[in-house]
Amino acid sequence: MLQPRKAVPLGLGFAVIGTELATVTLIGVALDYFLGTGGGFSIGFALLGMLAAVLLTMRLLKLEEQSKTP
Repeated sequence: MLQPRKAVPLGLGFAVIGTELATVTLIGVALDYFLGTGGGFSIGFALLGMLAAVLLTMRLLKLEEQSKTP
């Protein structure tokens, strides 16, 4: 017999999203610092982090919706 899916705790999901966004931004800052560039990596990695956060939020909300439907 199939077990129903458990709901994903949204607080934990949003914490993961925030951590992911901060991590990739810090990687961009570190690359800019060590390579001596003018901020291009920071901007690029921040945009990449925002895209990943949006995709993760969409996936999280989709799982939340699936867990509520019988």
